[in-house]
Amino acid sequence: MAVLVDTSVIIDYLRGHHGAQEVLEEARLTAPLYASEMTRLEVLAGMRANEEGGTRLLLSLFQRHPVDTMIAEPAGELGRQWLPAHRSIDGADLAIANLNKVNSRDTHTRCGSTFGDPAPSANDC
Repeated sequence: MAVLVDTSVIIDYLRGHHGAQEVLEEARLTAPLYASEMTRLEVLAGMRANEEGGTRLLLSLFQRHPVDTMIAEPAGELGRQWLPAHRSIDGADLAIANLNKVNSRDTHTRCGSTFGDPAPSANDC
C-alpha cells in the first residue's frame, strides 16, 4: 500500500531524527511514497538556505498529490466539523486528512491522531 507522508516526518528526517529516517527508509522499500503539495509548501517555506540541496533531493523522492477542488471542498467540511474544538489543526492538516481518506493511503505523521473516532487532540503533536 502506498504511503502518504506528512510534513512532520519530512522535517524530522531532514533534522536527522533517527526514528523518522528509519520509518521513511523502510516505507520507501515497500511502497511508493506520496506527499501533498501542501506538505511540499510547508517544507519549502521552512527550509534554510544551507538545506536547499538536501531538502529538494528528499522531496524529489515523493510522488505528489495535488490539492484541488476534490480535496479542498471535503477538507473545508472537515474543518467546519473539527476546528471549533481543535484549534491546533490547520489547513494543511485538513488537506492531508482528506487526501488520506480519498486515496486510502497509510499516513506517516508524528501526530498520532486521525480525523475519525476518537477526535484528534491538540496534545497529539
